[in-house]
Amino acid sequence: MACTDIPEYDFSLFKGDDKTKKFRYKAGGEVVDITGYIIQLETNIISLQKTASIPDPVTGEFNFVFAKADTGNLTEKRVKYKVVYYPTGLLGDKVTKFTGSINLNSKGIT
Repeated sequence: MACTDIPEYDFSLFKGDDKTKKFRYKAGGEVVDITGYIIQLETNIISLQKTASIPDPVTGEFNFVFAKADTGNLTEKRVKYKVVYYPTGLLGDKVTKFTGSINLNSKGIT
């Protein structure tokens, strides 16, 4: 798969907020059973690197959980990331499924 074939998805987080970012893996419009998968979000910021929780593998659902401490002290405004799948665990093949940017927004004055 050429790099240009990897989908991109950007999303935003407010610095200092708790946030769960939810995803669902589909192929050809059909949900993929991700039982046994390890899914990771990779970036150059250690506090943003995550291993997904998989609440219901049969429905393809997976989540990345960001805590206040992960983003509260970051000075970056935008961070590139990629999501990689290990369909047979960490000793198996690594497949990049999508890439993008995390936009880190400061909270407005309330």
